[in-house]
Amino acid sequence: MIGEIQDSVEKATPLVATILSGSWSAENITNGKRYFQYPMNWSAMKIMKNPFLFRMLGAGFSKTKGFLFFRRLASFCAIFLMIAPWVHAAPEILTYSGRITVSGQLFEEVGQFKFAFVNVEGDATYWKNAGTGHGEPDAAVSLQVAAGVYTIRLGDASIPNMATLSSDIFQSHDDVNLRVWFRAGDSGAFDLLSPDQPIGSVAYALSAATAKVADAVSPGAVTVAQMHPDLVKYFLPEISSPPADTTVYAGATITLYSGASGKYLTYQWRKDGVDLSGETNATLVFAESNATLHDGNYTVVVANDWGSVTSASASLTVVTPPPDTTAPV
Repeated sequence: MIGEIQDSVEKATPLVATILSGSWSAENITNGKRYFQYPMNWSAMKIMKNPFLFRMLGAGFSKTKGFLFFRRLASFCAIFLMIAPWVHAAPEILTYSGRITVSGQLFEEVGQFKFAFVNVEGDATYWKNAGTGHGEPDAAVSLQVAAGVYTIRLGDASIPNMATLSSDIFQSHDDVNLRVWFRAGDSGAFDLLSPDQPIGSVAYALSAATAKVADAVSPGAVTVAQMHPDLVKYFLPEISSPPADTTVYAGATITLYSGASGKYLTYQWRKDGVDLSGETNATLVFAESNATLHDGNYTVVVANDWGSVTSASASLTVVTPPPDTTAPV
């Protein structure tokens, strides 16, 4: 199958040829051996391993313009369907495929690999498959290489010597590059394959699924403070009828009232700016008014979960009733 694919690359459409061949090749000569590393697009292996998709994307289907249009449309849809699920998935696991040749020959046996995410300069390490800190990982991952091609699920903790991968790497850094070390046998030093390879846009699209802004809209996370005042005002209580200035005779019953609109309202009456204990209804009633106890300025605070509003002040004045002026009989 691999041989068929290699023979078919030349016949593929320009888009697919770009995907299959990648945009770079790397040569590394270490210990007398010549290594070539060919990266493959994150989705390239899915195309290569699916004969239908590969043939659909290839050339030579039809010479008619109509069918050519549908072939290109199908090509776009196929690539979109492969990438779209990743956009909505957390990027804790990234699948990477590459190709290794040793001294010009496609490597085909179990190889030892080490992986790290580094910055552009290569002097800062964001993640590596084993261990912490900068430099070569502490342990290797064993991978079967077939016709020079290997595939690894970076961040898959079920793989021995593979550390988990946090999406924070892609949220915090825009210069993530993959660094790979390789060893053909079970012993000896690892060869650093160069250059480091930049992580393409797909990985950064993946990070959008767990972007920090998503935390701000998780259930129960939105608060009044996060909402625009022009929106909050529609949920605040409104006082439609503030309490009115009142003068009463001593000993009379007096009722102060405030009309308000809104949901789940609570009330708190105040006299001269001080809360009146227990006075938490829409009306304030004094059964026997007394100048000493009741003269003052009254307000009511109407509140709900969105905020509160205080009414205008109303003065209450208690006066002595006039003397009986009825003429004697």
